[in-house]
Amino acid sequence: MSPYQWVGGQSGDYFSTPNNWSPSGVPGSADTAIIAASGSYVVTIDSSQSVHAVTLDSANATLSVLSGSALDLTGSNAALTVSAGSFDLAGDLNGGTVTAAGGVLEFETSATLDGVTWQGTLTFRANEGLFVTGGLLLESAAGSSPGSIDLSAGNDQLHVLDSETLNHAILNFGALGGNYLFFNDLGGGTATTLTLGSGFTIDQTGGNSELYDANTLGTIGNAGLIAVSGGVLYGYQGNFANSGTLSASGGGTIDLSATTLDNTGTITIGANSEVVLGSSGDAAGITFNGTGATLMLDAPTGYTGTIDGMQAGDSIALPSLAYDAAGSANLLAGNLLKIVKSSTTLTLHLDPLQNFSGDYFHLFQPASGGSAVIESTRPCYLAGTRIATDRGDARAGGRAAHSRAAGVARRGARGAAGPGHRRRLSACRSRRRQSGSAGPYRRAAGAGLAGSVRRGAWSGRCRGRCRPHRAGGGMLSHAGGRLGRGGAAAAARRL
Repeated sequence: MSPYQWVGGQSGDYFSTPNNWSPSGVPGSADTAIIAASGSYVVTIDSSQSVHAVTLDSANATLSVLSGSALDLTGSNAALTVSAGSFDLAGDLNGGTVTAAGGVLEFETSATLDGVTWQGTLTFRANEGLFVTGGLLLESAAGSSPGSIDLSAGNDQLHVLDSETLNHAILNFGALGGNYLFFNDLGGGTATTLTLGSGFTIDQTGGNSELYDANTLGTIGNAGLIAVSGGVLYGYQGNFANSGTLSASGGGTIDLSATTLDNTGTITIGANSEVVLGSSGDAAGITFNGTGATLMLDAPTGYTGTIDGMQAGDSIALPSLAYDAAGSANLLAGNLLKIVKSSTTLTLHLDPLQNFSGDYFHLFQPASGGSAVIESTRPCYLAGTRIATDRGDARAGGRAAHSRAAGVARRGARGAAGPGHRRRLSACRSRRRQSGSAGPYRRAAGAGLAGSVRRGAWSGRCRGRCRPHRAGGGMLSHAGGRLGRGGAAAAARRL
């Protein structure tokens, strides 16, 4: 049968008006409708219309499906092809394949795709929303994998109503924030699962976006890749089961503190990036993968996961642990990081095979509150600690220590202050020592600031006497003890 061609001109330009078509009549479930006439006009679907195929190919034409109405694509190879013009969906699009070959596709907040295959990028404009049910298959414009979803215009919402699987596609969260991927959105206390298959990627480059469980009982299962290289991606409510990869890099943050996390996959934190875990992330293994990375543990006392790859400049934030100036952070045998403050003792498990020779772990108070531990190659001294220099002993915190150690550094010796950083020796300008606290120790110049502790190197713990300051661009707001190979404390003697 010959296709129906749109001629229009009748009152309202409704799809269901017979005289708007040539031949006259309304296209049916076995028919093809072509909207390609020149001119500026709107073809309106204001009820449920079933058709085998629709082609929109007129630059100034709009095909509009009103809220409460539906376009049903029926039969084998049923299709909607948008080559030019605008397709405006406020109602339902059921079945078939949508080929976004050109033109503009717009979604109102009530729009629904039910059992649709989408070829080309599923693109959202700012403040648009779309509901998905009955399965959504995403393909490229050529009909191959991967497909793509673009939720980057700002304040966009993709709602997955029932248990669905998204796979072989890339979802882009762009720099403009306020974008959401809602799941378990049927209402009524239901518990559905959104599965992100092994071929599915979420790529966030900026802004703030959310994976949001609308009813708190659902589960999002990630077997693919969630990569955040900018902004913050939040997991909010419900359950998050990760068997794939979560990666924060480029200053991005993945915040799963408000969801129940079950991790059997990989979580990596790149340079200057952050991952935040709540009480449910107790056994989540974490891999640091760059200097300046931060792992934030909202409920650290029950955390049993292994932390791999931590290096100088990386930190572990403990916002629920009030800072104690008399606290300490020390590495024990087996690379157990022991944090002590007041009556609280916290033990974190670092990679037992990693070599931390020449590194220190310092407890400090971040600007955001709570406590944090940073790994550093810089020592921290109690005021009064005597530093051996080539010009004689000098006390940490004293002017002589500054100038003498700096003189050693200028001549290329590795003094305890480190090359060219005079302020490091004042890292422990302490209050008056309390009874029973550690006293000053003598430390030989050039004694093992990098590598394992050597004979003649003497050191002492700061006992929490450090005050925050920066030297050479690095944070030195720490308190802790000198670490040797395998986590053994450096030998020390009191003068």
